[in-house]
Amino acid sequence: MAMRKTHDAVYAGEKYTDRDGNEKTRYVNVGALFTRDDGSLALKLESIPVNFNGWISFYAPKDQAGEQPRRRPQRQSTPANDFDDSQIPF
Repeated sequence: MAMRKTHDAVYAGEKYTDRDGNEKTRYVNVGALFTRDDGSLALKLESIPVNFNGWISFYAPKDQAGEQPRRRPQRQSTPANDFDDSQIPF
């Protein structure tokens, strides 16, 4: 049975004040939520914070740059017999 990652498991940790004086919350990624083919969910915890209060939130995963993931364009398949190898220099 295949599973795919659907959400990041995030713990809203301690509050802190940034250099501009704004109060913010530090979020810690503690694992991932997966959806199985039959629609059931599975949580994989990779860490539990020391001051864990029992609540974990789930958010759509972000890419490495911290942005929401973009949908990948559908790849156009090219049949093998349509490949023109006359331009290859060897």
